[in-house]
Amino acid sequence: MERKQIESSNIISIGYDENKNEMEVEFKEGGIYIYNGVSKESHENLINSPSIGSHFYKHIKGKHNFSKKISGFLQRRHIEFQGILKAVLKDKG
Repeated sequence: MERKQIESSNIISIGYDENKNEMEVEFKEGGIYIYNGVSKESHENLINSPSIGSHFYKHIKGKHNFSKKISGFLQRRHIEFQGILKAVLKDKG
């Protein structure tokens, strides 16, 4: 999902997938989060708000399920680690 840079004290960028009703939010303190069930109207209201951060905390956070996005690099390392762990446990079993 492509995110666009925005002007906000807490948020760096926001992306939206209309087909999945998912919104990605990249925060300045770190981390990219995916919010589920966000309507196109809610996304548009957010990015057109005079205070994006305030609007986000008032209308998105706590009202939508979310998950933290893992970078491709970390995801590959996680998969490799799982494979190594399974091999070690198999040798011990």
